[in-house]
Amino acid sequence: ETMRIPSNKVTDIVRIAQEDLAEMYPKEDISSLIYALLGRLGGIGFVKALSEPELTVSESELLKIHFAIKDLKQYRPLQYILGSCDFVNVNILLSHKVLIPRPETEEMVGLIIEENKLKRGLTIADLGCGSGCIAVALAKNLLDSKVFAFDISDEALEQTKAKQLLQQELCKQWQC
Repeated sequence: ETMRIPSNKVTDIVRIAQEDLAEMYPKEDISSLIYALLGRLGGIGFVKALSEPELTVSESELLKIHFAIKDLKQYRPLQYILGSCDFVNVNILLSHKVLIPRPETEEMVGLIIEENKLKRGLTIADLGCGSGCIAVALAKNLLDSKVFAFDISDEALEQTKAKQLLQQELCKQWQC
């Protein structure tokens, strides 16, 4: 399939994305999706994209955005397309092998952090850790705590470990 985006300008990318996705998503959702793609894949933040629509992305960034739009047309979740999501102020790496963290889970973890933020030296076990979002968020926000992450899936554990090594936020606290 050839690219139908006439240029690598933000304004053209947004227009074509809105046309391509119009039958599948509400207009407000399309705007959120495309600006997320521009930010992550094109390096152009939301405010900059709105205020400077003549900005351009590189050819390789345009190609990535094009394939991301194709993925959206296949109803692939944005989090999987981007390979990560934000969860309680932590960027969580994702692959299709783990579930995308739910907003209710983020709310629950926020409550746990709030209730325990003054405590030190907690021992926490996350059974069925999946993406590791709960374990990583708790370890980052509950200082001096030991967090253990368990999962039946070796792939989930490997992703959680890799994420931890890449982020290097909790090296001394992390145990898997």
